[in-house]
Amino acid sequence: MPRKPLPPQLGTAFTISQARRAGASRGRMRAGDLRRPFHGVRVAGDLGSLVSRAKALLPVLPPGSAFSHWTAAQLWHLPLPPGHPSDLQVTLPAGAGRIRRPGVCVHRASRPAVRHRSGLRVVTPEATWCDLAGTLDLADLVILGDAVVSRIDSTETLCQALAAYSGRRGVAAAREALGLVRIGSRSPQETRGRLLFHDWGLPEPELNADILDESGWLANVDFLWRARRVIGEYYGGVHASSWKQDLGRTALLEDAGFRVVVMTGRDFGPGNAQLRARLRRLLTD
Repeated sequence: MPRKPLPPQLGTAFTISQARRAGASRGRMRAGDLRRPFHGVRVAGDLGSLVSRAKALLPVLPPGSAFSHWTAAQLWHLPLPPGHPSDLQVTLPAGAGRIRRPGVCVHRASRPAVRHRSGLRVVTPEATWCDLAGTLDLADLVILGDAVVSRIDSTETLCQALAAYSGRRGVAAAREALGLVRIGSRSPQETRGRLLFHDWGLPEPELNADILDESGWLANVDFLWRARRVIGEYYGGVHASSWKQDLGRTALLEDAGFRVVVMTGRDFGPGNAQLRARLRRLLTD
């Protein structure tokens, strides 16, 4: 026997109470086509994505709530270290009632900075960076900050967000990281490389800089020490699939008078003494 259709006003995610008020029976709430992500909630649809899981929580969230912390970072597609929590993280307004659901981590803030994304209220990327400052290590916090500012080509919103977090957990770490955040990094590995150069006491490179000569544009390179005519190129998985093209590009840059230093992920980990020595020789001798 076909199942009775749900009342159309319910939408995809709803509480049992909402369904009962709309005329659905208790038996319909027990039907196998409905998912049960949280106590008292039913979902008529898939729960395979983070967005769908977050939307399933909406029926029990108080007004003014927003997804935050690790969940917000994932919704904004920001780079995070492996092993981050999988629980949904949500910030409730001050004075809102309690929410206790397995798989949900609750925070509180008076007026979190919020934007809408995928039909959800989500704490802004810059405020999320501040929220995670007390949890991430320095390198991962700089990586996250680089991703935030490079999308908007400005560090101003990050500075403003940090000013609003005065006195909260992680502020000291955020201030240290902010001094190292730069616009222009296109990947976590590029940021890790830049931080290594900083730790080694090397001059700071331009990031993803254009190279020009008298005939026009030559290339866009990952790291450029223009005054020393030294280029650093990070070869990750994307580069490996076009090795011949990379070799031709390197030859073109060397013909233009640049020294090209090729780097891989291994150079940014232990055992990088050879890269360190070469860059020191090229940049400081």
